[in-house]
Amino acid sequence: MHPSALPAHTQPQRVAIRPDPTSGQLILRALTALLLAAVGLLGLSPAAHAHDTLTDSSPAEGETLDEPPTQVRLTFSAEVLELGAAAVVTDGDGATWEAG
Repeated sequence: MHPSALPAHTQPQRVAIRPDPTSGQLILRALTALLLAAVGLLGLSPAAHAHDTLTDSSPAEGETLDEPPTQVRLTFSAEVLELGAAAVVTDGDGATWEAG
């Protein structure tokens, strides 16, 4: 009997059969998911700031003084680590001053 002659509820149905994924396909899927997760995390994270910034100074930047200051005060955005920290005081001619 031809399939079209059967009632609708008894007609054969087409079913797509997919073979099980190979181990190579599974690894590729896992690596793709890992890559997408890494890009998402790195793309959404804020940029890291490696250095603190100078927020205030006395005398102020660009301030002209008639006499040398008795002290210089620098304020940073975070606590300054003593390791590798240095401040250099220069005059208008570019000469460096450590004392006097």
